[in-house]
Amino acid sequence: MTATHRPTGHECRSPSGILPTPPITHFALSVRMALSTILLERKETPYYRPPNLHMTVLKMKEEERVVAWVFGEGSTSPATIKTNRVAAVSDGHIVTTMTLFEDFWSKVQEGGSYIIWGYGLLGETPPYHIKFTRQTKVFRASRIPVSPDLMLEAEEALNPPSQEVDLRETLNARGLLTVCGEVVEVDSAVTIVGVTEESCQDVVELLLQDGSILEVSKEMWSPFQDQLDEGNLVVNLVVEGRDVKEIKLSN
Repeated sequence: MTATHRPTGHECRSPSGILPTPPITHFALSVRMALSTILLERKETPYYRPPNLHMTVLKMKEEERVVAWVFGEGSTSPATIKTNRVAAVSDGHIVTTMTLFEDFWSKVQEGGSYIIWGYGLLGETPPYHIKFTRQTKVFRASRIPVSPDLMLEAEEALNPPSQEVDLRETLNARGLLTVCGEVVEVDSAVTIVGVTEESCQDVVELLLQDGSILEVSKEMWSPFQDQLDEGNLVVNLVVEGRDVKEIKLSN
């Protein structure tokens, strides 16, 4: 009996017999990973290579950084200023920022969508920051739709509000600050344009050029009344709340 061998999917016939077909090569495409996963999940190995990132550039701004100074007698001036562009980017779900060095300025545009290959991550622990390297490549890709909320978040990421800090804690804070506290004393030049003729007790009200109203004692105001009759009066005031504590002519 003659046995007949039927070739399987991994074999083929040849004049000399049955030979195995070449192994099938599988090309695996990178799975699209959420930006939040890339930036916020801890990487267990220092050799971790982040997957390709599909992102859109929402907004960009230029930032200048002084890298060298010139010191003179009683003065300091910038010697070398380096300009980078900071981009607010999104995968359609969250927003982050990245620094674009000059080599990449022509490769990305505001409003464009791209796939980023060969980038790195900055930081030892989350949240990480995206870092472009010499190996990074930028590919134009399909558009990512973004919501108005993400656009607003991008604006705030590039131009964050200053940190609100209590006045007593400013020595321990860094960066731009919004100081919270109560104004207890102000010494500044203001223009007085009017004064009340009728008043209660020993206090008169002063109308300032900016529309605000302050109170001052009649006794303190008395030396200035005649000068106000000649025209608007520019004075220096020390004020606590609405109360004028000191008043003198401005130089």
